[in-house]
Amino acid sequence: MLKYWPFLVLNLLFAFGIPFVVKMSHVATLANVLGILFLVNGLFSIYLGLYIKRRGAFKVMLLVWPILFAIAVWFGLEPSLYGYAFAAMYFVIESLAFFVGQQNDLDYEEQIPIDEGYHSLK
Repeated sequence: MLKYWPFLVLNLLFAFGIPFVVKMSHVATLANVLGILFLVNGLFSIYLGLYIKRRGAFKVMLLVWPILFAIAVWFGLEPSLYGYAFAAMYFVIESLAFFVGQQNDLDYEEQIPIDEGYHSLK
């Protein structure tokens, strides 16, 4: 688990650090929702999905970022009116980034056909 420390640090920074700074700086709600929650965190979700895929980490790691963000909402760093919906959206975006292109990873041409049973290779 220690080899994923950059992943964990970035998750904690985006889940708790950025919302705390935004809350203390009194950024307007529209700028917070559109700029930070939608654009910045959405792009971060895409990055995390690709990072997890590239590192070959467990798929369960896809849940870390949305759960940490939901905990930040529970602590009151983001309004619960839309905070939990954003956590769900981050999970969907992260999952899409992780699973996109998976069909190209398999070498179907190289596999042994088993439609008529197993036969010796030629």
